[in-house]
Amino acid sequence: MSNQLNFVIVAMPREDIRTQNLNKPVDVAEYLFTRLCQIGIRSLHGVPGDFNLVALDYVPKAGQQWVGNCNELNAGESIQYITSLTLIV
Repeated sequence: MSNQLNFVIVAMPREDIRTQNLNKPVDVAEYLFTRLCQIGIRSLHGVPGDFNLVALDYVPKAGQQWVGNCNELNAGESIQYITSLTLIV
């Protein structure tokens, strides 16, 4: 008996099976911000940083407004203030 290993090379498809039926693939950030806009969220409060700068490029494309803050505390307080105004009106 010989101990031979046989390998079969399979050609992988050029397209991913999940995207082959899409007319235009969508980036995750674009999808997320578009869905947030569709449910009525028009402004995003946060702190710009190295890890989210690329995602922030999609905010105006989705029809939203970016409200930059100096730190997380200011971002949280601005949301709390806006929420309290909404509840009063």
